Amino acid sequence: MRVHPHDHTSEWEFIQGLAYKQQTQDEADFIQLMYTSQLRKYKHAEEHAFTRQRLVEDYQLPDNPDVLYSFADALYTQLRWADCFLITSR
Repeated sequence: MRVHPHDHTSEWEFIQGLAYKQQTQDEADFIQLMYTSQLRKYKHAEEHAFTRQRLVEDYQLPDNPDVLYSFADALYTQLRWADCFLITSR
């Protein structure tokens, strides 16, 4: 399935529909969360916030570069420049 770079819905559905459990049963949830955290933040804002929360709380990844990037990207899309700068400064 080819995803157009500006088609956020198809991108979201593609990542959510991958066969994670068939590929790696033990880490399926974690891998799906990590992929989801990297999706564009313009849609599914609540799902993205929940994804980041789970990565920080359930997997103890508050300082993980991918998780921090996801936080910064979400703040950037909300035009919260100062908060985005604080995250990227870490």
